[in-house]
Parts: sequence; C-alpha cells; structure tokens
Amino acid sequence: MSNFLLHHTKSQRGIALPVGLMMLAMLTVLGVSSMQTTNLQSRMANNVQLQDSAFQAAEAALRFGETRILNAPGTFGTTNGWYSVNTGPDNAFVDLDWNDSDSVEFANWSGSDPKPRFIVEEQPDLPSNTQNSMKVVGYGETKATEKTYRIVSRGWSQDGQTSVILESYMAPN
Repeated sequence: MSNFLLHHTKSQRGIALPVGLMMLAMLTVLGVSSMQTTNLQSRMANNVQLQDSAFQAAEAALRFGETRILNAPGTFGTTNGWYSVNTGPDNAFVDLDWNDSDSVEFANWSGSDPKPRFIVEEQPDLPSNTQNSMKVVGYGETKATEKTYRIVSRGWSQDGQTSVILESYMAPN
C-alpha cells in the first residue's frame, strides 16, 4: 500500500496552484473594475449636483430680475445690465463678460461665489391692436400686451466651475 501512495504522488502535476492563481487574477480584475465604476458614478453624481446648484442660482437671478422689472427697474441704456431696445447683446451666451459693466449682480444670493447675475433688455413695442399683440399666458390668465422684456441670467455652482444661463421673456402689464 505504501508503494501505491508513493507511486500515485509522483504522478500528480500540481494543477491546483495555476487554477487558484487564475481565479485570484479574475477576482482582482473584477474588483478593480468595480472600483473604477464606483469612482465614475461618484464623479457623475457630483457633476449633477454642481449643475443643479448652478441652475438654482440662475433661476433665482432670473426671478429676481423679473421682480426688479415689476418693482424698481434700473435705468435702461446700453450698459450695466439694463439695455434699451436693440442695445443688448445679440448672444448673451458669448457676448457678455458677466461683470459689473454689463450685468446686474443678485447681491442677496447666499449660495455660490461668484454670485448669479442677470441682464434685462427692453423689447420693441408691439402694436396696440389685440390682433397683432403678443399673447402672454401664465399665472392663470391670458392677456394682450404691448411691452415685453427679455431677461437672461447666469448662475454658478459652489465651486465656480459650472455655470447655467437661462433666458425668459416677461410682460409685466
């Protein structure tokens, strides 16, 4: 019997070590891949959060601009964020530096830095007859109006790297 065991052990080749190493390598690749996926998902979630905070800042500046039009508009001209008819930037996404000379800061904003900013541009008067007037719908009413304003706002995320630009038109009367 001892002769049988001695002969049997000599014929084994040790396949367990290579199989174990291959399984260990596969588990390592799976672990590294999972860590990379988790890292990517974390960065994506952070980007969504920054985009959302920039959107909230731009939305707040847009609403602040609308409130200013209703309550205490600035003096319309060619600078400082209050533009007369056809004097505002053609493309607010490119043509503005978003500083004190070309836009208005929403100073009460307590979120991101830089603070969100906005511009207001008077739009050309529309004819006073109802047939050609713009129909403004919202807040439960439809009305004809002759005066409209274009409001463009820009907000930044907390890190100042992500920005959102929003545009709306408003008819206050």
